[in-house]
Amino acid sequence: MAIIDWDLHYDRRATAGFLAHFLHGGVADSLAEYARYAPYPVDLQMRKNPKTGAEHATLYVGLTSVLQVTRIKGDLLRLHGHKNLAGKHHAFDPAWSNPMTAKELTPRWRAVEGYLEDVIPLASAKHANKEGAVQAAVSVFSTDERVMVDREVALTFKDTSTKTRIFEEITAPYLDAVKTVAEVPGQHPTSYGGECDLLAVDARGRLLAVEIKPRNVSSIAWAGIQATIYADLFTRWLRSPRSAPADQPEVIIRDMLDQRTRLGLASPNHAPLPDEPEVVPVVAIQRDSREVFLDRLRSVHRIILDSPGCAGTNLEIYEVSMTGRLQPLAL
Repeated sequence: MAIIDWDLHYDRRATAGFLAHFLHGGVADSLAEYARYAPYPVDLQMRKNPKTGAEHATLYVGLTSVLQVTRIKGDLLRLHGHKNLAGKHHAFDPAWSNPMTAKELTPRWRAVEGYLEDVIPLASAKHANKEGAVQAAVSVFSTDERVMVDREVALTFKDTSTKTRIFEEITAPYLDAVKTVAEVPGQHPTSYGGECDLLAVDARGRLLAVEIKPRNVSSIAWAGIQATIYADLFTRWLRSPRSAPADQPEVIIRDMLDQRTRLGLASPNHAPLPDEPEVVPVVAIQRDSREVFLDRLRSVHRIILDSPGCAGTNLEIYEVSMTGRLQPLAL
């Protein structure tokens, strides 16, 4: 394992050999086809642990994984199905979870696709309503205006104490600010999470930290704070020093975008990412949410702007359709 010389990091670039399995002619190239063309909220994402180098690819339906392809012991592959739906009724062979070479997996792949043909519609019905469906739609809606880099985005921290320290530094001003927000009924947040729903690059080369919300949920009120915290985390990462040129944050994001483009999951016409991109917090709310929920978000945002130590002056909010199209809303 490499020596860790950073407090927080983010790098989900697949190695060239692993990525090749999902490109045209690779044993698992049909997973990108499912993500592009299946009439369900399907998405394919590459995953990598920057501490250990372990990597896998996940085929999502909404927010749930229906197939995970993991690289182990060099270039051996192992499959994992949906934790509940995979089984004797849905054609997932337990032997696929044993390590095998791509050559050994190739004659089995049609049967793997048979499992996906069974399980994708079921997973869509069970797990792709509300937030999952909206998030998947935004993730695959790739245009010249905006291209998605990653979803369910979590930075990696050097250790637990470092993570605790950074989160306390970032979130403390917001937790203080919302203690007395009278405009929002119910319990107020006592902590904020660190997993960003979506990371994107827009036509201006800005990096967007996106929080997705289904319509008419009480947590819409606090979504602007959550998105701002994500943006702060990514800003810290972008500004942190790196010794190796290949580990520069802007290089990592460009490489990840290039890999999604090669998989056919991102528009090749996206704006280039500058060396020092601005990170913008974004809230995307499912269309036709009642105005009372939007007003609560706006009220919290006004309080945050007047509170010391809080950011959010560049917060943007959008409504999002089930196709994934974003339309701006006024703050």
